[in-house]
Amino acid sequence: MSRFLSFLFSLMAATAIFAQTSADFTFENSPTGNALPEHGFLWGNNYSCTIQSTIKHEGNNALELVRNADATNKDFGCFVFAIPVNFTGKMAQFKAFMKTENVDNGIASLFVRIDGSSSNYYFTNSVSNLYGTNDWYQFNTPQFSLGKGAETMYVGVILNGSGSLWADDFQLLIDGKDYLKAPKIKGADFKADQDTAFSKSSGIDIGISNRVQVDNLALLCKVWGFLKYYHPSIATGNYNWDNELFRFLPTYLPITDKKQRNDSLLSWVNKLGPVKGKGNKMKIKKNTKLTPELGWIADTTTLGSNLSATLVKIRNSKRSESHYYVSLNKNVGNPSFDHERSYRTISWNDDGFKLLTVFRYYNIIEYFFPYRHLIGEDWHNIPHEFISKMIAAKDETEAQMVVLEMITKINDTHAYPRFSEEFNNAFYGRNYANYKLTFIENKAVVSGYMNESLVKNDDLQIGDIIIDIKGETVQQKVDRLKKYVPASNEAARLRIIAGYLLRSNDRGITVTYIRDGKTASKSLPCHTPEAIFAKTNIGAESATPTWRFLTPEIGYIFLETATNKELTKMMGELRLTKGIVIDIRCYPNDFMVFTLSQYFNLKKTPFAKFTSGSIRNPGMFTFGKPLSVPGMKSAYNGKLVILVNEQTQSSAEYHAMAYRASQIATVVGSTTAGADGNISRITLPGGIATNISGIGVYYPDGTETQRVGIVPDVVVTPTLRGFLDGRDEVLEKAVQIIEGK
Repeated sequence: MSRFLSFLFSLMAATAIFAQTSADFTFENSPTGNALPEHGFLWGNNYSCTIQSTIKHEGNNALELVRNADATNKDFGCFVFAIPVNFTGKMAQFKAFMKTENVDNGIASLFVRIDGSSSNYYFTNSVSNLYGTNDWYQFNTPQFSLGKGAETMYVGVILNGSGSLWADDFQLLIDGKDYLKAPKIKGADFKADQDTAFSKSSGIDIGISNRVQVDNLALLCKVWGFLKYYHPSIATGNYNWDNELFRFLPTYLPITDKKQRNDSLLSWVNKLGPVKGKGNKMKIKKNTKLTPELGWIADTTTLGSNLSATLVKIRNSKRSESHYYVSLNKNVGNPSFDHERSYRTISWNDDGFKLLTVFRYYNIIEYFFPYRHLIGEDWHNIPHEFISKMIAAKDETEAQMVVLEMITKINDTHAYPRFSEEFNNAFYGRNYANYKLTFIENKAVVSGYMNESLVKNDDLQIGDIIIDIKGETVQQKVDRLKKYVPASNEAARLRIIAGYLLRSNDRGITVTYIRDGKTASKSLPCHTPEAIFAKTNIGAESATPTWRFLTPEIGYIFLETATNKELTKMMGELRLTKGIVIDIRCYPNDFMVFTLSQYFNLKKTPFAKFTSGSIRNPGMFTFGKPLSVPGMKSAYNGKLVILVNEQTQSSAEYHAMAYRASQIATVVGSTTAGADGNISRITLPGGIATNISGIGVYYPDGTETQRVGIVPDVVVTPTLRGFLDGRDEVLEKAVQIIEGK
């Protein structure tokens, strides 16, 4: 269980806090289906959460949490409400009714976490630990101290393993009473939270007929976002800025004259009230990596002198480090996008929410994405392109495809989106052919089977090369999917696309393939997720041991299974070898950046530094002090070889940087995923969620890691011939380096 819990910690540290006045703890006011309660959301991977009316404790609805067909034992699902701690009290307690069915290879439990001025202020997921099948029963946590410095409380349920969990009738008690009745902290109530005028519909209908309208809306997008993050009155939570957009649009949309447009914007800005501070220009220091791109506010030709001067004054105004819509994680520095409403039940025929989707995403990237300089195109053109596309979208599927295309534009592998299961099935296909594909030498090669029990004698064989799928060449299909697959580089993009190629909503799929130089075609059966990921295949973990000897003088460590608990024993057995190989062509099981690296350094050694954003000057990113790995007097004195490829992503890349700091290290392999740094969650209308790399990660000298990844010292790319022969060419090269060949 340590693996999924460590991942949970890292994910939660970067997740947004939702606006919260009261939570629908009974689920009675939530529509059935995938639309979750307004203030609730799902953490984890490969689990689905729905509101259903078939199985419930009382009333009409209850929450259902189930494992998706393609989940493994490394995955988990956690449904939580995020509750700002804007109340006082001494002791807290969480209660909920739970029911389970066939929970295996894991647990079902209550979940509570409090974040505050100290990391992981309070945490428990060991309340109940249900296994198997259990009828409805009310569980509760022990009473725990609310303490000082608590900022956000997460309460809910968690499931790890197979089976189903139902939950209902949550209760959060503060000193024995409902938390809504607890005394409020002075100044914790925001006017913005009370403004719910447009929670169901914006009332905006747009018929874009010319370029002037698009230009006006693109300018509004930039002005709206600038004000959202720079105007002190919005920062204090006095305005629901989504709703102010909807109030302004009806008078703005008909305008075609530039002077009238600018006057309208100026009047709108002035309603926010005066700002304080003159000449409070931002200071550019030596540790500044990026500065806000605000040259456009000084463009009097476009804005007119009065509007431009007003925006410049706002830019130079006095601002605090506190903001209603965004905060920075106190321990890492990645942004949390607070109070962003999800509007899960909106209609995608609502043009106002279509605009809001573009406006919100564009400006979050503009002001809080640490790698906006690496996007690869002018981000300022995005509003023009996607406003037109969003308004033209005829239905939910088309609108969500536009959103997916926009998300892909930032070229960040961390930006994996979360759409509804219905959209995923419609776009990618619900059913699976029983084959794993890997791109080798730019060819889609059958590299394994998804479920060994479904393999038949006449199936495709490992090593077969797929060249055509349903009359479309593999290259054509890859090119078609590229703009809908967020990735930092092409190696990571192909890795992700490989998992989509043989999915379909049909029960069969025709492919053309090459085997032994001969071309043939075959109709492949497509299996439901329930069949392809049946329990006989679930839970099968890697057969590769944590460590072993490749030769009597060469040790091998596999980070996908390694843990800190066995570190002393492992290094005790390996430290007398001639060389050690650390294989990071995987996601690390445990956080071993500082614990394992110390064995390979005689002294403390810098290996990375971060950039983080600014609340006071949004769009500015500055370097912090370099981080160092520790050392030890009895450090390992053999050779160290680190293996990487496109599977090496995020934490894996961070590990690679730490081990590379050793003077005895050599990195071998191919391009990594190029997505490092703690993730930050972005909530978009329609219940869509995505992420960004929330901090910039660099080598101590400022060398980039995003998109370029961890560049190997020795490049070794697997060949088709080597794969067919069953060779691990990257590992072979590592052995050669250690042996001095």
